Amino acid sequence: MTQARLIQNASELTHALAALSQAQFIALDTEFVRRNTYKPILCLVQAMTDKGDIFLFDALLLDLSPLWQCLKQTAAVKVFHDSRQDLEIVWLESGQLPSPIFDTQLAALMLGLGESCGFARLVEAELGVVLSKDQTETDWSQRPLSDAQLQYAIDDVFYLAKLYPQLQQKLTANGRLHWIDDDNRQLSEISLYQADIISLRKKVKAPPFFNAEQKLRLDALLLWREAKAIEVNKPRQWILDNGQLLSLAEKMPNQLEQLSRLGLAPQTIRKHGQTLIELLAHPPEITQPAKIPSVDGEKLKRLRHYIEQLACELGLRQNAVLANKDELSVWLAGGVRPPRLTKGWRNALLTESKMDLIVGELRQATQP
Repeated sequence: MTQARLIQNASELTHALAALSQAQFIALDTEFVRRNTYKPILCLVQAMTDKGDIFLFDALLLDLSPLWQCLKQTAAVKVFHDSRQDLEIVWLESGQLPSPIFDTQLAALMLGLGESCGFARLVEAELGVVLSKDQTETDWSQRPLSDAQLQYAIDDVFYLAKLYPQLQQKLTANGRLHWIDDDNRQLSEISLYQADIISLRKKVKAPPFFNAEQKLRLDALLLWREAKAIEVNKPRQWILDNGQLLSLAEKMPNQLEQLSRLGLAPQTIRKHGQTLIELLAHPPEITQPAKIPSVDGEKLKRLRHYIEQLACELGLRQNAVLANKDELSVWLAGGVRPPRLTKGWRNALLTESKMDLIVGELRQATQP
């Protein structure tokens, strides 16, 4: 087994953080379980420095606040693969995010290595190593961790640390290092990890027959349930299930006994019944996000084709890395690029390829 230090007490943590604070880069990964809670239960945090030090932080035994603070303060590059899930856990645990970030999956996309390049696949393609997958469904909350679990956890950061300089070198050679810098910076934006009404609506879609008032009540219920689930750290469905949300929004009960007829449990009615009735009667005003405009399907198809051609010329297998469907719809409808397409490498490429002229021609063609 590759040598690593299992960190399980405050003294060990202090020594490990001293090593992390001196690192140029830190490869990071997390292991967790989901078990009847809103937040994942963090079980282990793995870290490897550019000097070869490997630390396994036992999150079930430690207060990791000093670790989160260290990762926030140190200038070392924090290297993840498919970082959104790991960073969401860090955000939920600490209320802060580390920076700067380097995401190896994003690097693989920028190099045209695949649309959804998993870690094991990338390690095999770049390093010629086939990783074991026998611990992908393991219980990380068990103690003590088995040798197989420890080796799996070590391998994640060991090979992540090997990938980082290799991918960085390739990006530099291709003139794309600044591409990933632009996108990596966005990964440290807190708004990515905060639930908003757009993401909540995707979990419970309003039926077509809902009127504007019913939709407003549903929005209010979604936001209330999310806040309550976070507060008590329980799954959303344990607060109110999706069917109950829809029934409440549709029927707008104004008496406690009506809540029972809609299927709410007595305990839920005792705890939250009056609050729900008042919320339904006076739903708060919610700032409505901008809607994705409807555009001519044929024109959008042609614009997407132009973007696909440009992506292909750049060797990108995923054209959404350049611009996604919603962004193209906004651009085509209003004639003005969405914010992400006006910054950094995307702005330069779209300007150089005269894509604004193409959008203008398509817009003219849709007018009578």
